[in-house]
Amino acid sequence: MTQSEVDVSKKRLQTVVAFRSEDPEFFTEWYGRQETYGQPLMTLDDYLKKINAVTKEDINRLVKKYFKTETLNMALVWSKKRDENYCRY
Repeated sequence: MTQSEVDVSKKRLQTVVAFRSEDPEFFTEWYGRQETYGQPLMTLDDYLKKINAVTKEDINRLVKKYFKTETLNMALVWSKKRDENYCRY
């Protein structure tokens, strides 16, 4: 993962949070979920600070920990007519 990809991902998350936070129902879900799961209450500003604190090294460390080539699977989905000679279902 490059620094540019990290920056783009952070910006996308911040944009999603900004748009969703315009909906009052979002805050009910935001704080309700934290309370339901017994998590310490975190404001949106705290959340955005945590997003900004993530580094490329943090992501690469997690990728190495959780993405194992032995356990990766891939599914291919497309809108093409079923071909009896190609499909196995």
